Amino acid sequence: MRYIQDLLGWVEENQRRVDDGQWGSDLPTVESQLGSHRGLHQSVEEFRSKIERAKADESQISPVSKAAYREYLGKLELQYRKLQSASKARLQDLDQLHAFVTAATKELMWLNDKEEEEVNYDWSERNTNMAAKKDNYSGLMRDLELREKRMNGVQVTGDKLLRDGHPARITIEVRRPRRPRRRLGTASTRLYQL
Repeated sequence: MRYIQDLLGWVEENQRRVDDGQWGSDLPTVESQLGSHRGLHQSVEEFRSKIERAKADESQISPVSKAAYREYLGKLELQYRKLQSASKARLQDLDQLHAFVTAATKELMWLNDKEEEEVNYDWSERNTNMAAKKDNYSGLMRDLELREKRMNGVQVTGDKLLRDGHPARITIEVRRPRRPRRRLGTASTRLYQL
C-alpha cells in the first residue's frame, strides 16, 4: 500500500511542477524551460511502467486491503492521466513559444544589426566609398521589404497564439512586433537620414 501512496505523491508533486512552470521572457530562458520540461515529460511518460507494476501487485494484496488498494489505484490512474495530458499540453505550448520567440528574436536582431551598421558607418566627407554606399540603398530597401514580410508573419503567429489563449501571453505580447511596417519604416527613415 505504501508503494502506491508514494506513486500518487510523485504524480501530485509533478502535477504542481507542470502547473507552476515558468515560460521564460527571452530566447535563452524559453529554451531553458523547454529543455527542462522535455526531461520532465520523458519522466512522466516513463512513469507509466510503475503504474503497470502497481496494477500487477494488486494480486498480492490481502482481501481485506484490496478495496482500499483499488481506490488508490483508481485515483493514481486518474491523476496520472491528468498529469500526462497537462505535461503534453505544456510541451506543445513551449514548442510553439520557442518557435515564435526564435523567429521574433531573429528578425529584431537583423533589424538592430542593420541600424547599428548604418549608425556606425563613416558618413563624413572624408569617406571615399560614399558612392558605393548610395548604390547599396536599393539593396537595403529590398532587404527591408523582405524582412517586413517576415515580421508580418511573426506578428500573425503571435496574434494567433494570443487568440488561441496561449498561457505565455506576457512573453508573446512583449516579443510580438506590434507594427512591423511602422518599425521598419522608422528604421529605414533613420537609416537613410544618416
